[in-house]
Amino acid sequence: AEVAVLEPYYNDDNCIITEDSLIVLNINKGNGKFAKAGNIMKVYFTFNTLEGDTLLDFMTGEPYELVFGDMALGQGFYEALSLVGKGGKAEFIIPSSLAFGSEGLQDAILPYTPFGLKLEVIDIMTSDEYEEEQNAIRGMSQTYGFEETVETSTDIVNTELEKKQKKKK
Repeated sequence: AEVAVLEPYYNDDNCIITEDSLIVLNINKGNGKFAKAGNIMKVYFTFNTLEGDTLLDFMTGEPYELVFGDMALGQGFYEALSLVGKGGKAEFIIPSSLAFGSEGLQDAILPYTPFGLKLEVIDIMTSDEYEEEQNAIRGMSQTYGFEETVETSTDIVNTELEKKQKKKK
């Protein structure tokens, strides 16, 4: 069934298909600085159904921070990140084989379900640059009394999914 859903994209000359079947709908690669393993990326993104319904939304507020190379959100997400440089934006369709396959992602993405990814790369930093930035923020927070909490990308996604499930009930 998934093949039939994706076939129109694979046959569309306006789409770019990567070697392992990630579908690139449109891409602006940004200013040319691309992530290397271990870099910290700050991104905005949404996962949506092919019909356009939002599954996960990280497009507002502080950018989502992740370590490039972390596969928590699937191989297709990682590959998409590798194709977009700082300042770039792109839209992809990720087949389930590059995402959550037979498992799905909690109640948000069903097993064997492809989904859309809209991605905007805000910043790419080395771990040293990121540490300097965080130390500067910590210095300000001590001055102004802000508290800082550090969450992993998996924690943040799980929190968003829990909020979404509570809204459904």
